[in-house]
Amino acid sequence: MGEIITIQLGQCGAQLGTQFWETICQQHGLEPGGFYCGQHNVQLERAGVYFHELRSARYIPRSVLVDLEPGVLDTIQTGVVGRMIPPTNFLRGQNGGGNNWGTGFYTDGAELAPNILDVIRREAERSDSLQGFNLVHGVPAGTGGGLGSLLLSSLYDEYPHQQRMSFSVFPRSNYDIVVYPYNITLSMKYLSEYCDVAVCMDSERAATIVQSQTYPAINRLLASTMAGLTLPFRFPSQINSDLRKLVGNMVPFPRLHFFQTGFAPLDPPDLELSQIETIFQKENRLLLDYGADDHIPSLAATFQGDVLPTEAHDAVQAIRRQHGDSFVEWIPDNAQAVLCQDIPAPRSVTSLTHSASIRGMMGHFLERHNVMYKMKAFMMYYFREGMDELEFKEASEYAEDLVAEYSKVVDGSGVA
Repeated sequence: MGEIITIQLGQCGAQLGTQFWETICQQHGLEPGGFYCGQHNVQLERAGVYFHELRSARYIPRSVLVDLEPGVLDTIQTGVVGRMIPPTNFLRGQNGGGNNWGTGFYTDGAELAPNILDVIRREAERSDSLQGFNLVHGVPAGTGGGLGSLLLSSLYDEYPHQQRMSFSVFPRSNYDIVVYPYNITLSMKYLSEYCDVAVCMDSERAATIVQSQTYPAINRLLASTMAGLTLPFRFPSQINSDLRKLVGNMVPFPRLHFFQTGFAPLDPPDLELSQIETIFQKENRLLLDYGADDHIPSLAATFQGDVLPTEAHDAVQAIRRQHGDSFVEWIPDNAQAVLCQDIPAPRSVTSLTHSASIRGMMGHFLERHNVMYKMKAFMMYYFREGMDELEFKEASEYAEDLVAEYSKVVDGSGVA
């Protein structure tokens, strides 16, 4: 089966991750105290992937929550999900990340990191066959970006045979942290080098889809998407049933593992499955369209609920035919239908799309980074945390290389 430990970082990761746990507790038939109250055996068959079962038959999330300031975690710990998680799995700093990547990576985050890794080790020791980690974080902030990068590299060193999958939230265009292009560009190297799958989501796109600017509404959509993507890990499935299989099926080149996603309820029940193709279009993914051409090496659609295998397969192949020009020719059968039909839940579909159009987002943040870097704007705050100018230059060059590699996917010249 293989267990997965979830690490929730910063305000974004803590709040989004909490909504994720609420969502999957419902799917697994777990009541607020962590006891099973469902009616279908399949709900517990693979619940151990994300939950640890105590001797009292109570299920608790395999989760570690971290923030460099205490307020958000204090609130979560008194809530329904927070009371399910052991108090020792909440780790707090006192000063905050200061929206500074260096604070999370070099100073306050580095001081807290040994304690975080101790808690992760304890969770790993409670696992029979640990398959990997989920990291839930906001990339543009000091904790999610800086400390997230530090933990990814630490997990890579300490657990080299386990997979690391991130749910990385990127900012709105009117984001109120001026230095976010620095934080994002500095983080891209670590997401590329030390993560196996990075699912990129955008709060602005989510807000547009749900027609609300409130974080609870945005997080419900993002959490439903996360729950949809992890369905094959948590319920019986023939395809992408664990992290290693997902990576093997979806990632043709090691550094190029940045994914886009989308979620849609199949409602009303008589909705034609062929109509699901809309969520695979760029404008309906949970990431802003930055204008780059769509070239897709791999795509997976995960269905839950009362959907027949032939219906799911035909729907995905219809997408493959209708958007044939967007799919690369050098990977045959690169559109998959993943079916979790035994789940007692409404019908829905979640897309996971590996598209070279992600280079548009990377180029957008890189351009903003370089504009500020040229003027050395705000860099003194990073220098105070022990950073130097060379790190910004290397981060920019690394991001440029990533964009260039994705461009090779588009022109078909291959990636070395």
